This record gives sequence, C-alpha cells and structure tokens, in this order.
Amino acid sequence: MKVVMTTFKTAILSLLLACGPEAAPQQEKLVPANNFNPRMDSKGYRWDIYQNGYVNQGTNYVYSNALTLQVGGNGFSPRQRMITADGSEFVLSTQINNLNVTRRIKVFTKEAFARFTEIFQNSGTSPITQTISLQIGFNGNFQSMLTNRGTAFMG
Repeated sequence: MKVVMTTFKTAILSLLLACGPEAAPQQEKLVPANNFNPRMDSKGYRWDIYQNGYVNQGTNYVYSNALTLQVGGNGFSPRQRMITADGSEFVLSTQINNLNVTRRIKVFTKEAFARFTEIFQNSGTSPITQTISLQIGFNGNFQSMLTNRGTAFMG
C-alpha cells in the first residue's frame, strides 16, 4: 500500500486488522509507554507491538514486521512513546521536518482485532508533499484477510 499525499494540513489513515466497530479516539491522559509486552486477545492471538509501532510475529509467526510505517522512504521511529493511562492504546509520535506523525495502536482484546491509526499534520505554513507507505509483512500462515466491512480482501 502506497499513498502519496500533497498539500495537506491534517490527514488521517486508519487500518483495521480484522473487523469491528469503534469510535474515533478521544482526548485521553497519556503516560510514558514502558511496557511493550505482547497483548493477548480473547481468541488467544498474540499481538507483539514493537516500540516503532509494528507487529513483529504474532501468533504462529503469521506476521513479519507487519504494518511497518514509512514516511519519505524512512522507517517510522517515534521520539515520543506514550500509552493511554488505562494501558489500552499506544500513541507514538515524531516530527519529520514540518510534518508531525502520530501512530495510534489499539488491540481490542475482547473483539480480537487491532486498529492502527496514522495522523499526519503539517505544522508549518508551506504545503508538504510526502510519500507514506505501509509494509504489510505477512508470513502466509493465515486463512483469509477481511476488510473493515467483513468482506474478503482481494488485492
């Protein structure tokens, strides 16, 4: 998946692994994220979120550095690693030139899926052109991939 964004003030890209309803994230108290231990969901799947915001291997090694974010051809390397006070959502952010990049990652333990939300904000006054890409990174040990509408992904 490759997205080229031009002349934007704020852009938001949200990607779900699996399907399920969820409202947009609300303003929450954030604390330093010191615990990047794997999270287990209700179906027994492991979500091992790494400090740079990707899923390393997961259960049965289905992932291979899945959902690695790249900005301008460089891997996302957050300078600020935070988590919501209740420990449910990682909020990772950095600035690249005048582009503020925030990645929010929430594992829904009861519903058995994860949501990745990318927020890009131009903090300057001039337009920015930037190439944004996500490297999906699956090892092939999965039965199907679904869209947010629950239909099979064909791509």
